[in-house]
Amino acid sequence: MICLNCESEEFKEKKIKSEQLFKSQTFNVTTPAMVCTSCDFHQFNDEQANDLRRATVDVYRQSKSLLTSEEIRGYRESLKMSQAEFATYLGVGIASIKRWETYFVQDKSQDDLIRLKCDISSADNNALEVTWAHDQPDAYNGYRKFDLNIFRNVVSKLISQAPSPLFFYKAIFYIDFIHFKRFKTGVTGMKYSCLEYGPIPKGYDQLLKYMVDSGDLVKTSTHDFKSNIEFDETLFSTDELAIINHVYGLLKKNGKEYLLDKSHEEDVFKNCGFLDALNYEEASTLKVS
Repeated sequence: MICLNCESEEFKEKKIKSEQLFKSQTFNVTTPAMVCTSCDFHQFNDEQANDLRRATVDVYRQSKSLLTSEEIRGYRESLKMSQAEFATYLGVGIASIKRWETYFVQDKSQDDLIRLKCDISSADNNALEVTWAHDQPDAYNGYRKFDLNIFRNVVSKLISQAPSPLFFYKAIFYIDFIHFKRFKTGVTGMKYSCLEYGPIPKGYDQLLKYMVDSGDLVKTSTHDFKSNIEFDETLFSTDELAIINHVYGLLKKNGKEYLLDKSHEEDVFKNCGFLDALNYEEASTLKVS
């Protein structure tokens, strides 16, 4: 190799940062290059050029929240599959696998396919989304289809006063059931089950994991979380907002344990069998309202 700047033949391999253009966007990419010992001019051999190309594409993929080539290859290797076996498993051509593991960017639907077929957490979250999509309004969700965006915003409102799911889940239960008592519909569309610790959202553990995986919630201690969502009051009707603020006020005035304790005294909870679904039609008996 001869330096294109000073024609020296002495080089050392170093990692350098360079600006690379991909899909009309510029990225700073750090990869190995050959650096001239005489003038510090850098250039790439064939292997380094390939590394730079792959790294540039992967930085782009990360900017779009897509799996990188290394992550895709990692999934395949964790399943102990060849590229041909992996292609069969995903239901795509082997050429696609070879491209995704190098320089070609998969689209969002292809990325989702890889995650669903290879990542347990992604598969679990997808199953939860399918369940929400198939749920229909009835007496067990307050005659309202579950709305994740509404739910996550309610959590963001309450979490400063009730940072643990044990407490903010009870507060949301009261928001839904108080609203139903007054207006015959819930607010979030959540279904609640009867557990030892009181009324709690159906699939509460997976729901919490979903919100953490999506970045809505961040763990701050063993049991507590903070929200990355800024409460958007425009999502709610005047009546819904009034009840959300009412329950928030109860938490602020009486402490996070207040609604937890009160929920155990509610007939809708006491009359429900363990793991059974709570019926919104029984909201008329609420003691806290």
